[in-house]
Amino acid sequence: MKASGRFSAPIVSGPSPDDLQDDQRPAGDPRLRPHPASIPGVFPDYFARSSATCQTARARWRRQKTRFGSSAHCQTTPEYPIESYAEHQKKGDLVALNFLEQLVAEWYEFRGYFVRRKINVGPSLKGKFEFELDIVAFHPGKPHLVHIESSMDATSWDQREKRYTAKFGAGRKHIPSLFSGFDLPEIDQIALLVFAGKLRVPTLGGGKVLLIQDFMNEIRSDAEWGLATRSVRNRSVPEQYVILRSLQFATNYWITASPHAPGSMRKEPTGGFPPSPAPTPLPARQKPCARP
Repeated sequence: MKASGRFSAPIVSGPSPDDLQDDQRPAGDPRLRPHPASIPGVFPDYFARSSATCQTARARWRRQKTRFGSSAHCQTTPEYPIESYAEHQKKGDLVALNFLEQLVAEWYEFRGYFVRRKINVGPSLKGKFEFELDIVAFHPGKPHLVHIESSMDATSWDQREKRYTAKFGAGRKHIPSLFSGFDLPEIDQIALLVFAGKLRVPTLGGGKVLLIQDFMNEIRSDAEWGLATRSVRNRSVPEQYVILRSLQFATNYWITASPHAPGSMRKEPTGGFPPSPAPTPLPARQKPCARP
């Protein structure tokens, strides 16, 4: 029977020859795509290019691990290429986003200060900067202007003296231009140190030395803003201050000693909730009564 109209093309069942995979084509099909390794004279070059690609990928991964896998999450810049990462990390002058700077910024911003972080000062003609100031905080109501340089290094005091002298000098030179239009007080400069050893010096590079234990005790026991006297129920730290909020929960609900231990400072959490009582054992399951 002859089909009528424009639908006269025969219906072909099954896949088109162009849709077949290489392993479904006959051996003599010219549309077979030979693997580069099966062509004489091509395999060594193909293997060499594949090996070079793998080596490039591994080198890229190692550079990214060096750049982003450190404890300080340091970022390399044109001034500090990857090859000199270790040397600049020892000097402590890498661009860093670390926990200590974040904690300092949250503490001052929580208390009503205007906080500037990681400020590049002293631009040059080549697009670089002389120094980077860690934290600069200003409270116009007090008024109080503070410049904090935090460090977790363990370098010698002579090296620290040189570095902090340069950074605090750059702060005194450039900080007034950051708050133009304000009647600024004298800059209070602080060197916040984690590792200080047995030798305790009162000043460093022209600024006060503040040890981490004193700073943490200030956060906990400050008369107005201390976390130990702030209940999570009605005076909770705002959620944008992640580290301070975590410390408040720890202060409220961490029981650091047994309630009956001698010298225990706190017998129950300051949040107002007594310790949870011991769970009551469930009664034994009774056997069902027999029907009469």
